[in-house]
Amino acid sequence: MSFILYKLKIYVIIKLKNNLSKKGGGQHKMADMSKIMYKLQTALKQKGYIIYINTQQFYSVEQDRLIKIYILKQGKAELLRTASQIKVINKLNEIWQEVRKDEERNK
Repeated sequence: MSFILYKLKIYVIIKLKNNLSKKGGGQHKMADMSKIMYKLQTALKQKGYIIYINTQQFYSVEQDRLIKIYILKQGKAELLRTASQIKVINKLNEIWQEVRKDEERNK
């Protein structure tokens, strides 16, 4: 594993633990979550796996606010549709772990 990818893995683990254990934080926490999502996406791209993170918004009358939906796609296949950044990070991490296992087997 390259040094950069190793550092990325450590960074993601630390940020996930910190974000899950923090109370409050609002926008700052959301910015950190987005950063983690896009770092995982970049790491996967370096391994040849192109994952698209699309977003949509809709207005919820019940909650009286706009809600952002994240859609993960690989090619035309939809991998995930959720409003949770944590679920997006978990799915990207799951894919990343599979890529790493495949690399280990193919050595």
